[in-house]
Amino acid sequence: MTSHRIALPHSLALAAPEDGAEAVSDFLFGERVVKLEQSLGYVRVRNEYDSYEGWIPEAALGPDTAPSGQPPFRVRARLAGAYHRPACELAMEGIGVGSPIYPVARIDGWIKDAGGLWFREDDVVAVPAKLDRVDVALEFIGVPYVWGGRYGGGIDCSGLVQIGAMLNGLECERDTKDQVSSFGEKLGGLDARGLQRGDVLYVPGHVAILTGPDEAVHADGKAGHVHVQKIEEIVANRGFKPEDVTIRRPAA
Repeated sequence: MTSHRIALPHSLALAAPEDGAEAVSDFLFGERVVKLEQSLGYVRVRNEYDSYEGWIPEAALGPDTAPSGQPPFRVRARLAGAYHRPACELAMEGIGVGSPIYPVARIDGWIKDAGGLWFREDDVVAVPAKLDRVDVALEFIGVPYVWGGRYGGGIDCSGLVQIGAMLNGLECERDTKDQVSSFGEKLGGLDARGLQRGDVLYVPGHVAILTGPDEAVHADGKAGHVHVQKIEEIVANRGFKPEDVTIRRPAA
């Protein structure tokens, strides 16, 4: 098995090596993946960050330029550009928040990634960044809901949670069904005392991030985009009751 980095702004990971297959996740620019097998112009890879597997086009793979043992910085802007040289020659646009960058040089407000591209220093952040995860999620307001997405241009509910965790150096599973039993401390249900901004609300198959005592931000497949909604509506619109809710509190 050989390791690579994703060489495109992002690549939806599919359940099978064929056009039109269901998306299962989304691998970001610069993420390290291990190549497991290949078929029909696709490769099945495993993401180093969350161990998620899926099929992506072979053209999405680049060389593994990440220095061994060096933790990455991550893109902080929802969508950022990468340049051949500082301040000129845009090489790639639309690189999403959370994409890992391995700095090898800095000059006049620019950071060079180990893969050779330059990023504006204001667009990246050292991890853990100690950011407000709610503020990160609110920057996605209006971004389309995409099943399997975890990208600045299209995202699903668990991807929205994972991006904020990633920037703060937290481990976070990819899927809601796994996050609900592992991400942070379990507080109980909606009747738990002291619920606060940033707590994470789970119902079967869906997750949202509390913005206050009675509202939450989420990537809503029913509405088709990220928005803030009353908690009672989030629960009821999916056919659940308050007793079906689990609240968890991440470490940061």
